[in-house]
Amino acid sequence: MMRGQSDMSTHGSHSWQADLALERPPGTVPLAQLVERCTSCGDCVAVCPVYALLLDGAGLPYFVDKVACTECGLCADVCVYGGITLTEKTARALRMRKRRDAQLEVVRS
Repeated sequence: MMRGQSDMSTHGSHSWQADLALERPPGTVPLAQLVERCTSCGDCVAVCPVYALLLDGAGLPYFVDKVACTECGLCADVCVYGGITLTEKTARALRMRKRRDAQLEVVRS
């Protein structure tokens, strides 16, 4: 299949059409695994602090603004089924964010 073509498949109860040219968030598993794991809940989109993600027609996350992505790791952190996993960079950024948030909680108390 050529880059940018759509792939039409059925997995379980999911009937999907994915655009292979769309860029996915850092740590996204390969498309075949993503289709199996992603429930299209949209938590990754909702948690993105820079609004860099949307769900495609198949309900899978993709970049609407890759340049805005800070690789903070929040999308992987909320993905409970492992469609998006932490990379070394996003894991480090997430740890730093959680430490900072914990320090802010102490200050607020």
